[in-house]
Amino acid sequence: MAAWLGCAVVLVTPPAAPAAELVAYNTYLFPPFANEDGSGVAPTLVAFLNRHFKGQHTFKLENIPRARLLAGPLAVEGKFDGVALLLAPPFVSDPDKTRYLWSRPLFEDHNVLVFRGPQKPRYTKLKELQGMTMGAIRGNQYSGLDEMVAKGELKLDLGSSELDNLRKVSLGRADFTQMARLLYLSLAAKSGLSAELVAIPRLEAASFQRHIFVGLNNPGLAAQIDQALAVLPCDVEWRREARVSGFEVPACVAPK
Repeated sequence: MAAWLGCAVVLVTPPAAPAAELVAYNTYLFPPFANEDGSGVAPTLVAFLNRHFKGQHTFKLENIPRARLLAGPLAVEGKFDGVALLLAPPFVSDPDKTRYLWSRPLFEDHNVLVFRGPQKPRYTKLKELQGMTMGAIRGNQYSGLDEMVAKGELKLDLGSSELDNLRKVSLGRADFTQMARLLYLSLAAKSGLSAELVAIPRLEAASFQRHIFVGLNNPGLAAQIDQALAVLPCDVEWRREARVSGFEVPACVAPK
C-alpha cells in the first residue's frame, strides 16, 4: 500500500485537435493573381493568413472559375463555409453587403474597357457601346453593361477566360471586353497582345475595392480575419507583392 501512495499521479492531456482546414477560393486564374510558378497575389495573401493565425486556422488556396464558385460553394445562401478572396460586393450580387460578411478593403483596383488597337476609340459613356459585341465570362457581373444586354442594346460573346476574350478582341471577333486593370496589364504583356490592343478606363463604376468575405454563419471568423488584415500593410511579403503586381497598399501602422 505504501508503494502505491508513493507513486505520483500523472495526468496525460490529449493533444489539441488540429485546426480545420478552410478553403480559400480565388476566381482570378491568371497573373498577377495566380502565376504558373505558384506565386501571385492570391497565394501571397493565403500565406499571410496562415502565418498570422499560426495554426488556429489553416487556409488552403483553391483557384476556380467564378461560375463554379457561384454554382457550388455559394449556391446555398447562408451556408458558405469557406473564404472568398479578392472580390468586391457587386461581383457576387451583394452590393449592400447583406449576403456575406465582408472584410476591410485589401486594395483598390479599377476596370478598363479593352478594344482592338491601335487607335483609341471615342468613348465618353456606356451608351456609345450600343450595338457592339462584348467578350464576357460566364458567371461574371458587369454593372451597367448587363443592363444593356438585358435591353438588347449589347451582344455578348461568352468566353472561358479573360485571355480568351483578349484574343477575340484582337481578332475582331468581339468589339471590346472589360477586366480589371491589374489583370489586363499582366495578360496583355505576357500574351504579346499589348501592341494589338488599347485599354481605356471605364468612366462609370470603374473603381472598386477588393475584400475577403465569409458566410453569414461565420461571424467569429469574419472578425478574426478583419483584425488580421489590419496588420497586412506591415507584412513584408505583401508589400513586395504589391510592388511586383502594381497595386498600392496603405501605410503600415504598427499595432498599439
